[in-house]
Formats: sequence, C-alpha cells, structure tokens
Amino acid sequence: MRRCVYYRLLGALVALVAVAAACSVPAEPTPTPSPPTNAENLRVALASTDIAVGRNRIAFGLIDPAAGAVRDARVQVSTFFLAEGGARTPEETAQAVYRKWPVGEAGVYTVEAVFDRPGRWGLGISTAVDGSPRRGSVSFE
Repeated sequence: MRRCVYYRLLGALVALVAVAAACSVPAEPTPTPSPPTNAENLRVALASTDIAVGRNRIAFGLIDPAAGAVRDARVQVSTFFLAEGGARTPEETAQAVYRKWPVGEAGVYTVEAVFDRPGRWGLGISTAVDGSPRRGSVSFE
C-alpha cells in the first residue's frame, strides 16, 4: 500500500514538472540553438529532487520529440562530475530499470548512482527508439 502511494506521488511529480516546463515562458527572447541530430534529441525529465553526496536512487522519464514517452526500453545511464575544465569521462555506468505505474501505461526509470563529492553532476542517457539510437542528458547541483 505504501509503495503504491509512493508511485502515485512520483507520477504526480513527473506530471507537474512536465506541465511546469511546458507552461514556462522566458522573460526575454533567447537565441535558438541549432537543432540536435536525431541521436541527440532525447529529453530527460528528472523526477528526483533530493540528490545528495552518497548513494542515490534517481528517477526520470524520457521523451522523444517524435515518438513521445519512451517506455520500457533498455536504457544506459552514465554519471559525470562536471568540474570546470575537468575531463568528461563517466564516473560510473549502469542500466536503468523501468518502473511501470500500477494504473495506466506510464512509468519512470530508476537507477542507483553514487555521487562522491558535492558539485555539478550530469547524467548521460542512451537508448534506442524504434531501432534508432537516442541520447539525452541532464545536469544538477
């Protein structure tokens, strides 16, 4: 019962983040970056809000602009410490697990990750959508 409530709250959080991102309007126009290649346009919706030094369970959703939500795919996650001027080599790499919600078709991916020091970190995500490779990333502090 407690787990069901957790997944419902997590689902509500993911939905809230998606709605907030869709409704936000920048105060000033920003330059439009060049569009990414097809392999690099996966959007990552980070659902974890309390990430600290040590072992963490990271929850996230994946959105492909052409295909929509990416569900139940084989997803590889690499962690990167984004120190200024530092090398961008992965600290660790793991397979994410898809956690389907008890009701409906939606769910989230989770992965265990260890962050050994404070600072800016990034997740590099790779998977395939309809047989084509896709990548995405997200960073946090």
